[in-house]
Amino acid sequence: MAHTSDTVGQLLVGEGVTVQGTVRVTGRASVHGVVEGDIQADELIVGPRGQVTGQVSARRIEVSGQTHDTLVASDRLVVRSTGVVRGTVRYGELETERGGVIAGMVARGPEAD
Repeated sequence: MAHTSDTVGQLLVGEGVTVQGTVRVTGRASVHGVVEGDIQADELIVGPRGQVTGQVSARRIEVSGQTHDTLVASDRLVVRSTGVVRGTVRYGELETERGGVIAGMVARGPEAD
């Protein structure tokens, strides 16, 4: 299968798929299944049925599903109406839709304590 420029550096974890371990993605990571471990990416999208448990670091993060543990969004964190973020959260900019949940330690700034 040949690589195309629009998929190089991309990761898709589909529904029904569980990934365990550390994941580093140069582009966008889309999680619609389960990731148990750490994720580093330029951009992370957690779909409505997606779940991430571990330390997450990305420039931009959008959560429609669930994250647990540490989440650092250096530029922007968007929590959609179905999103649940639990744990330590650091962000550059924050947007939370009505119904979105953030529970834990929340602070503005790029580095987790």
